[in-house]
Amino acid sequence: MSRFCVRCGVEEPELIIDGLCVRCLVSEGKVVRPPKNIDVIICPSCNSIKLEGKWLVGIKLDDFLRDMILKGSDFHKDFKLTSLDISVEGSRVTARFEGFLKTAEVVKEYLINLNISKSLCPHCSKIKGGHYDAVIQVRTSLKKFSDVLRNKLVDALLKSSISNHISEIEFVREGLDVKVLSQGFARKLTNDLISMYGGTSKESWKVVGVSSSGKKVSKLTISIRLLGLMPGDIIMFNGRPALVENISGNSVVVKPLDSGNMVKLYASDLSTKDILVIGRDEYELVDGYVAEVSDNKALVKEVLSGSMFELAAPENIVSGSKVKLLIYKDRVYLANVER
Repeated sequence: MSRFCVRCGVEEPELIIDGLCVRCLVSEGKVVRPPKNIDVIICPSCNSIKLEGKWLVGIKLDDFLRDMILKGSDFHKDFKLTSLDISVEGSRVTARFEGFLKTAEVVKEYLINLNISKSLCPHCSKIKGGHYDAVIQVRTSLKKFSDVLRNKLVDALLKSSISNHISEIEFVREGLDVKVLSQGFARKLTNDLISMYGGTSKESWKVVGVSSSGKKVSKLTISIRLLGLMPGDIIMFNGRPALVENISGNSVVVKPLDSGNMVKLYASDLSTKDILVIGRDEYELVDGYVAEVSDNKALVKEVLSGSMFELAAPENIVSGSKVKLLIYKDRVYLANVER
């Protein structure tokens, strides 16, 4: 018995479905029926997208729209989708569906209206409003909070995996005050800083109000006392330049460059001894090599100028060793550190 499309009359015995040929099924929207409109709410600050009352962070708009189109489309029971490509231009989304209706290939494009509205997410709203639940007061055991350390800390905070939970970084004479949106993230940030820089911390609370339910509302203050030094720092220690070798817990090992003898310092030492971090622009590091070692002295040649210097020879330095020379205030020291 002959089978034909009741709409256009074409005879296709194998591909007459529901009384229609494939082309008529597609044109009447019975194979793919996408949504006519998509409404999207985007945070203008962090670009997170709101979906069913929740804010999605880190999702791309194209990926979100593709998922929304898939979820909002109706497909014929015999249609198998193989791909969906979308492109966004202004307030329109072009959706290209490809697949098969039984053995027939189907390719169809649709224009979908896109309505984007902007609204600050709760997270960014808190930051914009200056809200915070905890303050981290960052101080050091050194007598002076150096600009070198301050810049390193700010850089570390901004690069932290939880930097988007920092409401404000305030510069104060004694160090930094870091305002954090939640107390949990403040504790994590505290642990990260102490792990990186060494030091101790303590917590205190301050009642700032009463909630609508009558409960007291408190803000957390975490006071951090960092050692204030980092491996590779050049410092003035008792009037002598020294290299910070390593930091472990609440102690630091430094090497005075005029002797090379290691010295272990604790937080209490840092607060009482005359220690100053030397800025990177205050000294120069140059390449050199050891020409000769004798009588605890090393004859070192600077590579570029060819100048020779007789310096104290630390252990394990032999002729031919490549070294770094530190030049500070017209004096030359054997640094033995690559930077």
